[in-house]
Amino acid sequence: MRDVEVLRRAARHAHRERRADVAELRLERAFAVEDLNPFVIAGRFLETRQDLPQKEKVTFWSLQQSEISGLQQAGDSLTKTLGFFDSFFGRRGKSHPPLWVVECPIAAGCSPQTTSNYSFLLYGSAENRSVEMISRDTVLIESHNSQNVSDALAGPALAAGWLGYGLNPGFYQQQPPMSALPAFASALAREAASGSRIRSEIVGRALAKIPVDATRASNSDPDITRAKSLLLFYALRDRVGPDTFQKAIQHMLYARQSRGFDITDMISALEEESHQPVGPFIREWLHSPGVPANFRAANSQSAVRQESFAQEESR
Repeated sequence: MRDVEVLRRAARHAHRERRADVAELRLERAFAVEDLNPFVIAGRFLETRQDLPQKEKVTFWSLQQSEISGLQQAGDSLTKTLGFFDSFFGRRGKSHPPLWVVECPIAAGCSPQTTSNYSFLLYGSAENRSVEMISRDTVLIESHNSQNVSDALAGPALAAGWLGYGLNPGFYQQQPPMSALPAFASALAREAASGSRIRSEIVGRALAKIPVDATRASNSDPDITRAKSLLLFYALRDRVGPDTFQKAIQHMLYARQSRGFDITDMISALEEESHQPVGPFIREWLHSPGVPANFRAANSQSAVRQESFAQEESR
């Protein structure tokens, strides 16, 4: 655990004295019990606030004036993502605490890459890798990625606000396949906002990472493991149905609140909600080389249909 407190939380208790155009802040140590991974961000920031639909509010801290417009353009994407996560995971509470989006003030970066990167599978590029949820309502964006904030906010980092702090103490130590859950939730949010073609694109990129003739040894390849883990959630959702899958997710989060969860908890929730065994299916998926041929065939055909439909629409 980093031995610092979240500056944003301290600022909430700060005493402000304005003299001309200067704001003076005196900070006090204060951080909530549910913040299991305290963090501090300090520097000379420009602040702008934006009111979103559904009483959501977001505050941006940027290093340069030129970056603010780019941050504000994320509002529409952010609104859709917040709404989807509230529905998919269950609301975090009755209140609407503001979301803080803070640009890293250090050129070398603010945080080490401690989590697996799913950005290529989600977006087709690795530009958004340095985005992290550093508290339940604060997103940290590395300065060289601030121009890509719209996609970044729709990414796995934001899902940590529902899955991580105060809900699952071991969230940042999750192993595959559970480490892919935030990325999968983000993929569903993108699909809800932009249509079913998003699924075809993401599944297609993941399948391309896994050789058709994969050997058992391929399961030790990190890229293949990430792709298989992400695809497993698609396969599970297809198997039990979208509504049952969502109920199982919410069941697991509620049952394991503040105690953490792993793949066994996921299996238990899925089996209880679907009334069918899924444990053998998951174990077979994880331990066998590659992915099942029927899943690859079905989703490859879907991708072809989506591409044909897109071509027809463009004519």
